Amino acid sequence: MKKFNIENKLKAIEMYKKGASGKEIFKKLFSEIDISKYQENYASKTISAWKRKQNKGSKANRFKKVQEQLKILEIEVAILKKESVLFPLLRKELKLKRSKERKFEIIYEVKKENSNFSLKTLLKFYSVSSSGYYKYTNEKDEREEKDFSLFVQINTIFEKKKGKKGYRQIAMDLYKNHKQVYRIMKKYGLKAKIRKVNPARVTLKKNKENMFVKNILSREFKQKTPYTFASTDITYLKYQKSSIFAFLSVVKDLATGEILSWELSKTMDLKLVLDTIDNLEIYFQKNDLELNKLLLHSDQGFQYTNIKYHQRLKGLTITQSMSRKGNSVDNAPIESFFGHMKDEVGYNKLNFKDLFNLIEEYMLEYNQQRKQWNRKKMTPVCYREYLFEKNFAL
Repeated sequence: MKKFNIENKLKAIEMYKKGASGKEIFKKLFSEIDISKYQENYASKTISAWKRKQNKGSKANRFKKVQEQLKILEIEVAILKKESVLFPLLRKELKLKRSKERKFEIIYEVKKENSNFSLKTLLKFYSVSSSGYYKYTNEKDEREEKDFSLFVQINTIFEKKKGKKGYRQIAMDLYKNHKQVYRIMKKYGLKAKIRKVNPARVTLKKNKENMFVKNILSREFKQKTPYTFASTDITYLKYQKSSIFAFLSVVKDLATGEILSWELSKTMDLKLVLDTIDNLEIYFQKNDLELNKLLLHSDQGFQYTNIKYHQRLKGLTITQSMSRKGNSVDNAPIESFFGHMKDEVGYNKLNFKDLFNLIEEYMLEYNQQRKQWNRKKMTPVCYREYLFEKNFAL
């Protein structure tokens, strides 16, 4: 459409002063314009197409919009990558359940790595408010300080036990929530040493005079009455720089987890288990307990199937039970104890005398100080008293 220039404007003013109407001025100055053509387009409804043509953006504007969309996609990809790194388990869920704190943490980390990303777009992705985000960033330093303070406490215990204490044991010592302790240990890379699978155990031929009995216990490990069900077994300990074997025989109460009797020897023979039974008898006599109510479970080791061992238990009126052949899980509680003990006791460089003293010290600590997660976070001795009081109350 033709525009008014200065010359046309001056002509229009002169014509208006002489009394010409606006319609006359327009017709005279723009006589070449055929308005009827516009009228035809409007009548034939092609005016909408004409409007679209007029409103269509330039190539520069379209390119700018594409760039903005690509930027948004780049931000979304960065968020999803950071999310999979910080919270990998979230990606496995059908519906992602993210707390606001997790969302803010992801946004904070993405923004820290890519300062040119739009904070508004990041917040829009998770549909969270900017006020909540700024509150999170302001409180982040305070949370970091609290986490580090708890880490110092955890690390003190962790180093004292030479990395052989897990988050549950540390949580009980600090009277803290175990989930909080687990989070801090994971955050700062504290990981307890995992028990390794033992090498092939020493195997010896069974005597001809073997006696096998049924598995009366039948994996009923959760007992509530002390001194009625016990488990026994032998483990080997390498000492003097792992060049010599010592053999430890133990009897463990299944109700309380208490170690009732133990014996350490340089040889794994019948005498080792018989001495362990002698110590068990002394313990019961000292505490005025009845051996005839005790069921003692073991594996099918040659010592436990020997006729002399069988007669010894029978003479004390102790009921004997045995695991099935090749089923170490049937005697799991005592196996678990040996595993924890070997993790927590450093004995490789000791001589036999020092090893004996160390085992003796550990047994006392285990019974009187080491809290048990599945026994109401009590030590074996405390849990024993608790069970007795509970039974008396009933």
